[in-house]
Amino acid sequence: MLFISGLRAQSLPPFLSVQSVGSAGGDQGLYLKTDTAGNIYSSGFITASSATFGSFTLNAPPPTASFNYVAKQDASGTYQWAIALPKYNTAPTDNWKIYMTTDPVGNVYTTGSFTGSITFGSTTLTAPGTDQSTYITKQATDGSYTWAIMITDPGAGGGSSPTGIFADSLGSVYLLGAFIGTVDIDPGAGTVNLTASTTNGRNVYILKLNNAGDYVWPGP
Repeated sequence: MLFISGLRAQSLPPFLSVQSVGSAGGDQGLYLKTDTAGNIYSSGFITASSATFGSFTLNAPPPTASFNYVAKQDASGTYQWAIALPKYNTAPTDNWKIYMTTDPVGNVYTTGSFTGSITFGSTTLTAPGTDQSTYITKQATDGSYTWAIMITDPGAGGGSSPTGIFADSLGSVYLLGAFIGTVDIDPGAGTVNLTASTTNGRNVYILKLNNAGDYVWPGP
């Protein structure tokens, strides 16, 4: 069960609203963002087969009764949409590890790690081999998917996972993550390989994408 409340920005702020959403399970609200129009975006993890957000009921994608969600409310707290994110593994904790942010106009960006295949809207991403890859998605203000891309390893022995995501006022996306072995951090047709400087630990990368999801530059 989740609670979302609104407060006035005063020294002793009174409650404007409070809502209980989610399921009867041990749910977790993880990220909360706003845009310039005052809309509210939240994401989290539901430990049940279904959950209700206003007039929207979400059902867990198979095979397990748990899922991540992203939802949008307007400035009055009314839910505009809510989406259950796809998952790639039967282990709930694997699918819990997502990150979410928004840009000022209300596009939503999510990232997480996966193996095998995972589908966002009409786009299916398939990780090579059994190594862990990273997905990044963009959703429009109505919740529809604009694009979905991935960071992979060019051969066996590499892998990546995200640790944070940020979008600026131009819609450029910055991804912070960790990797082992060698990974290709260009999600497009090009190849930009990073190789970890250690064989028994992880290195950090910082990646910039433009608003179309195209590679711009890697960090150190």
